[in-house]
Amino acid sequence: MPQRRAKKCGPEVNDASEFYENATAISFYDQRLQFILNYTNPHFDNRPWGELKEVVAMYEVQNEAQGYDPEPWVADWHCDRAKVMKPLMDPAIFVGTGGGRTFQESSLTEHFTCPEIDVVTVHDYDASTWNEIWYNVTQLRQLSLTHDKKVLYEEFGNKKRYYRPDYHYAVITACNLNGIPFMPWEYVHPPNTDDKGQEFDDHQATYPVLVYGVLVANKTGSVQRWSNLEICNVS
Repeated sequence: MPQRRAKKCGPEVNDASEFYENATAISFYDQRLQFILNYTNPHFDNRPWGELKEVVAMYEVQNEAQGYDPEPWVADWHCDRAKVMKPLMDPAIFVGTGGGRTFQESSLTEHFTCPEIDVVTVHDYDASTWNEIWYNVTQLRQLSLTHDKKVLYEEFGNKKRYYRPDYHYAVITACNLNGIPFMPWEYVHPPNTDDKGQEFDDHQATYPVLVYGVLVANKTGSVQRWSNLEICNVS
């Protein structure tokens, strides 16, 4: 009996564009967003998750939506999803974009001009030199000020373990000097110990760089105010 060959999958062979263009797929995804935000939590008096500002700071539309180099980019897809989410959420909870695969996809003008999007979250794994990193971060600051929109450097990382401390220092320093909050990818146990991922733990040289950067960030003013996070003083 002939064996069935497994079908190859991956971003190089899969075209996800229909998910972002097909009306049925869009409707199903909107229903999923509504279900999540309306789902009641028995530990909070059966209040829906969209109202739990005590434990949720932000909901994001989708992680790195529209995938690898979509052709064409579906304009306003993030904004349309944010319009679905916003009425189901407490005003103190923010709507974030969820980042893009690159800095350019993360920082599209349409994200900054959408009233329902509160936070433009940036993912960037491409910039590697100080000049590239500094240019991107300063661009993000300017976009934030121009459009009065919160920004978060939500994901950045480097696969080369022994270069990672210098890379993290460059990104974190640029963020702190520009008042941009940051979240590197990724502190985790156990980490990768080779050059195949961006993960690290407190046994690697990049960890004290992160600790130092956080201490500086705690004493640095943000380019925008995050009122829903002002719940304590960090000393």
